[in-house]
Amino acid sequence: MGVLWSLDVGGWMFKQVTPTELINESQTPLAFRTLLKIFLVQSVSFLKLNSFFALMNQLHVRMKSAGLIAEPGRLSQGQKAALLSLLTDEDPAIYRTVRDKILSFGAGAADWLRPHMLSREPALRRRAQEIVLHFERQAADNQFLAFCLKNGEEFDLEQGAWLLARTQYPEINIEAYNALVDSFASDLRDRLDFGAGAKQVLNAINQYLFKELGFTGNEENYYDAENSYLNRVVDRRTGNPINLCLLYILLARRLQLPIAGIGLPGHFICRYQSTAAEFYIDVFQRGAFLTKADCVQYLLRGNHSVREQYLAPVSPRRLLLRICSNLHQIYEQLHRSIHCQAAVERVAGLKPPTTNLQHPEKIQDPEKPQVPIRISDLCPGPSLDVGSWIFSGAWMLVVGGFSPATLSTAAWQCMDRCGPKESRPSAA
Repeated sequence: MGVLWSLDVGGWMFKQVTPTELINESQTPLAFRTLLKIFLVQSVSFLKLNSFFALMNQLHVRMKSAGLIAEPGRLSQGQKAALLSLLTDEDPAIYRTVRDKILSFGAGAADWLRPHMLSREPALRRRAQEIVLHFERQAADNQFLAFCLKNGEEFDLEQGAWLLARTQYPEINIEAYNALVDSFASDLRDRLDFGAGAKQVLNAINQYLFKELGFTGNEENYYDAENSYLNRVVDRRTGNPINLCLLYILLARRLQLPIAGIGLPGHFICRYQSTAAEFYIDVFQRGAFLTKADCVQYLLRGNHSVREQYLAPVSPRRLLLRICSNLHQIYEQLHRSIHCQAAVERVAGLKPPTTNLQHPEKIQDPEKPQVPIRISDLCPGPSLDVGSWIFSGAWMLVVGGFSPATLSTAAWQCMDRCGPKESRPSAA
């Protein structure tokens, strides 16, 4: 496409650039890049898009001038004091209302809340910490999604895993965890005989990891969400199969060993493969060795077809996608709607365009060939009317302003509205 228009949305000014340049520009807000991708797929006229955003921006300005929309910077000290006073109210309904009001001001509200995280008043301290944590997790989510959108199938697995951990634990020191894993690898390097056979090397790794360091599969609380975050797996020395395999892979890479992740249906293992030997390793079972025949029997017992793809290495993107899909199912079972929605968005950021955003666990089998995306699949009908398919996100942009949060919500609204109707689950 040719040169795009000059656009000023909520202080974001873009001049003489193409849509592709905007999507690839790191300074472009993530949610706005998502919207642009939707418009590129839909082949929507960018003149219409320009007019639409100009109208929305004009309405937003008028509503602010009428006093219908407040901004953090315009809150007086008296208004902030009133909100802080209400934060300590014992009535849960009042607290939820005040919390939602503060959240509506956007991440800027965290600046004047942060000092109260050290308040001597326990209720204010606890609730200020909760709201600031919400904003920090939101920022970490944006960073993780930006990483997913920016990279292809073979990205830096370790960086992606730590960025995912930050979406739940934004305060973690990634450099410190990297140093800790480095120290594990250094200890192993001193005791491994790389000239020995593969099985002897793997036995030494298993001895160190499972007996000396005490890592083990969390069989007692298999569906604990903490099993899915690498920092908590390292802290607690326990986790689910895929995250224990993730740690095993990170150590193997530091030791330059040919170990990859294998995503069997319902279970995750590792494979060591060289020109001289091949071993499958059940890390969840403290490094138990399996053969290819064992894996085939596992597939048959589970009524799965025996396909070579099930025994092929999993890419970094697919590995993180599987972790995020697990988290979505866990949070859905726990009825934690905010966490569940965040997991859906992470799955959407990792999944190819054919993903069902509302039910990521019901998407087509990752090993099946991906069907190219078609406009007719997304928006059936002979014509594309900008207003008809993005109206669901328009009003929230007007009322909420052009912040990353409201743009992100509008983007998901647009994608949901464009999703293929036949792929959505029935009410049953």
